[in-house]
Amino acid sequence: LKTYNSDGTKTSYLGTSLNGGGLLSVENGGVIGTYNSDGKQTTSLGTGGSGGGNLKTYNKYEKMIGYLGTSKEQDGMILLTDTYGGPGWSKRAKQ
Repeated sequence: LKTYNSDGTKTSYLGTSLNGGGLLSVENGGVIGTYNSDGKQTTSLGTGGSGGGNLKTYNKYEKMIGYLGTSKEQDGMILLTDTYGGPGWSKRAKQ
């Protein structure tokens, strides 16, 4: 199953990978999101502005409280915030 945007660019694929396993692909800047029973987003998996991948988690107040992904400098990084999205703890894997 493939989907395309109005410009004819492929945006997603659900099917079989080259090695015979299942594959879900979201392309062209798209994300995979999950939502709670109130319709509020709880996670986001996609590509960030720097071109690297990221996973974001949100609390029930719709504040991003966790980030695991790629920094602007293309290093790995993790970020945790408080309940309201305020400063918390972060670490970048810079040698």
